[in-house]
Amino acid sequence: MRFLLDDDQREFARALDRMLSAAGTPAVARSWAAGDTAPG
Repeated sequence: MRFLLDDDQREFARALDRMLSAAGTPAVARSWAAGDTAPG
């Protein structure tokens, strides 16, 4: 059995990546991990 993403799923993944990147999600997660809950 092969699980492959179709074009719609790939486009959704790209859109989600753009939204999360624009929101600074990695930086917010790092801040929260360091105990600073102000961002986000």
